[in-house]
Amino acid sequence: MNNNDILAYGPWENDEVNIIFDNALVENDEKTKIYIKDIWSEYCKKRVKYYDSKLLRLSSWNKEDEILELYTGITYYSHYIGTRDPVFKERCLTGIRANPIGMTIIPITSDRNIVITKRSGKMEQNPNKLYFCGGYAEPKFDEKNSINLMNEALREVNEELGANEFLYFNFIGLAYDPVYCHPELFSTAVVNVTKEQIISTWSNAKDRDESEFLLFLSLDDVCNHGFNKFNIEATWSYRVGVELFTTKVVNKISDYYNNKSEPFE
Repeated sequence: MNNNDILAYGPWENDEVNIIFDNALVENDEKTKIYIKDIWSEYCKKRVKYYDSKLLRLSSWNKEDEILELYTGITYYSHYIGTRDPVFKERCLTGIRANPIGMTIIPITSDRNIVITKRSGKMEQNPNKLYFCGGYAEPKFDEKNSINLMNEALREVNEELGANEFLYFNFIGLAYDPVYCHPELFSTAVVNVTKEQIISTWSNAKDRDESEFLLFLSLDDVCNHGFNKFNIEATWSYRVGVELFTTKVVNKISDYYNNKSEPFE
């Protein structure tokens, strides 16, 4: 990980991250479209299951005072697969990357244990490596016709770990993944289950097969370099998540435990 990978440090409350949405698709030139189509075709040939899902694209961002502004649009998974190679810009000089917003969530159980996953060897991205929890943001709208990325984070945690409620939530940073070439928004969340309970909910989770097993780190061990005690290769997202899990972030989480409030709506 290069420190330049991190674009902005938090933390931010959910209402301090503003999503400005434009549903116009970014169009590549014909040569680039053919290149993307060929890459996607080869990708599909190697898989029994694939789905060209609609994703939330980051066009630009701005941080002003305590507010993070994300200017977003729509892209598709096929466009991402076709443009994620680090050398894409060398092969398509005028090409535009899909840049879907990835989301990494650092989950913490209600009894103060950080949940770490070892990704399954069957995963296409980062097999057998340390991670937390996450995926790509999908543009779903609420009754105000806006996108709530906290809900997207909860969806990922529910699908991968089986927890269905956040007791505490904060965004902690924005970074750019140079390996799979897309922006990633990091957050941390206290979930409504204990360490023992999450082992059970994980075993029945929808996307349980994405991780081989769970590891746990007491929140109290973070200051003692606890994130580095696992002798397993880490994903870029894990390393950046650790970097963003600053003393300021830890103190805010500790304040929550000391003054527990109602679950987030």
